[in-house]
Amino acid sequence: MTLLGEAPLLRALVAGFLHRDAGRGEALLADGAIVGTPEVGPLHAIAYRSSAGLVIPVAVAQRLDPADADACLTALAPTGPLVLLGAEDHVGSLVTAAYVSHTVAFDLVQQVMERDGALQANATASSPLHLRLAHPADLEHVVRLVADHQHEELGLEVDRSLSGGLARRLRDRIARRWCVLGFLGGEPVTHVAASVCSPEGAQLEAIYTVPSARGHGYAATALQSLTGELAEQGARRFSLVVAPGNEAACRLYTRLGLTIRGRVRFVRLVPRGAGPTRTG
Repeated sequence: MTLLGEAPLLRALVAGFLHRDAGRGEALLADGAIVGTPEVGPLHAIAYRSSAGLVIPVAVAQRLDPADADACLTALAPTGPLVLLGAEDHVGSLVTAAYVSHTVAFDLVQQVMERDGALQANATASSPLHLRLAHPADLEHVVRLVADHQHEELGLEVDRSLSGGLARRLRDRIARRWCVLGFLGGEPVTHVAASVCSPEGAQLEAIYTVPSARGHGYAATALQSLTGELAEQGARRFSLVVAPGNEAACRLYTRLGLTIRGRVRFVRLVPRGAGPTRTG
């Protein structure tokens, strides 16, 4: 996957996610705990473990050898999928990793995808699209669009109820003015949101347009609208992740001013000696 953004922003994203996961400042340790591991080679790692079991290790070292990084991250998250967030040219100085179960992977590292090759950078002046910040009353629309996105791109089936985990996360983003909806004839057709917003930067995600409305630049227009709102909230950098092979999306986002910084590598850790037993 391609990462658009800058390495310093990754630290801010992890810090922002920890605060968001805890809910309130003093609730951080009540909800989870900061945990650490002994040094592995030149590396010392710390991690936050939430009450839900989500583990977010953050590892920093100088001239970090990949083998040392793997050893340390294995100690933090010995099983399950591991997501490395970091441009390849920064691996020597910073490794930020997030361990997530498959049921919540989409919450932490959002894949931003628009597969229509005919996307335009801007909608025309005569576009019938009506854009606005999402309101609390729009929660059902936002949940449906995000759930459709996850199903279409990841094959995930998520709880679409207004009492589920997805709805709770989206309700918070709507309240923070981090969601933009686009309507055609009163029907919501495009959506873009941010999961983190701070002076260090904002993480853009869930950029989605329903299939029947693609090819008109609606997602790009919604994205520009949201970045303007986030800039007013203090964000000065923006980052997003694009699915592998989605060159149309990369061209769109670079036209909008983002720069390709590196790659996100996904690694599944399997303990040595583990694996299927061969018989016969």
